[in-house]
Amino acid sequence: MNKLIHLFTLNGIPVAVTPWFFCLMAILAMLVGNGSFLHGIMFAVVGTISIGIHEFGHATVANHYGLNPQVILGGLGGLTQHRS
Repeated sequence: MNKLIHLFTLNGIPVAVTPWFFCLMAILAMLVGNGSFLHGIMFAVVGTISIGIHEFGHATVANHYGLNPQVILGGLGGLTQHRS
């Protein structure tokens, strides 16, 4: 089972990451960077922010309806979990 690492809480919505997300970003950074360390890091940072903003949109709607959401950045991207 993946261990979640709590990053921060924003507007009552916790954001966590799995170690697999770091692996995914490292692999994508190497592929996209084409040998340039700076380009790879920039891609990883922008990709992480983009996924986070997207998932936070889902979490904001779930929070509006009182569903106690949580954003998780994982090996395949992002996930917003909330109560049924």
